[in-house]
Amino acid sequence: MTEEDLIGKTFYYLTVIEKYKTKSKLRCRCICGKELDVLKSNLLKGNTKSCGCRRYRKPPSMRKKYPTLYSRWKAMKTRCYNKNFQEYDRYGGRGIAVCDEWKNNFESFATWALDNGFLKELTLERIDVDKGYSPDNCTWILFAEQQRNKTNNVYIKADEECKLSVDWMKEFNLNKSIAYYDVVNLVRRKYPYSQVSVIFKPLMANTESQP
Repeated sequence: MTEEDLIGKTFYYLTVIEKYKTKSKLRCRCICGKELDVLKSNLLKGNTKSCGCRRYRKPPSMRKKYPTLYSRWKAMKTRCYNKNFQEYDRYGGRGIAVCDEWKNNFESFATWALDNGFLKELTLERIDVDKGYSPDNCTWILFAEQQRNKTNNVYIKADEECKLSVDWMKEFNLNKSIAYYDVVNLVRRKYPYSQVSVIFKPLMANTESQP
């Protein structure tokens, strides 16, 4: 490849702008705007990638590169280890923990997440709700699907029609989760002459209530 063929081509952070006085060098412009003369061999082999301005610039951390994933990782640990968390009794309070591979290593969690279908609209789900967070017990699913697998699911019954609270929300075209008692009020408005009751999971004879 001749010097003329290289003019206008970019190698890493350097763009060749013209030939130099000798065939062994090329005049280049760095991404920062600085111009410099680079040995043709170093440019083609990748030994010289910039004027030096990129040498000390660290690549963005996984935390900064994937802030949504970092929030999910922090939330997972909060559920398991923060006793002040309002639903701690459903997680850490009953022995749910984060595996050693993920507990203090966000990069490990992020790598698994990206390799296993993570999308912002999905939520982290434990396959077996009685086991902790680990690569072999976690998956990514839609929020509505996760609501069906919760240990504290709520069923709302209007006469003979009994459905999960999340299914009632879908019927009312609600795009976000609301408290079950607000769903109950919506059901009562829809069925003003029906008896509306609440059944908490697990379904047991003595769990039916009138909120």
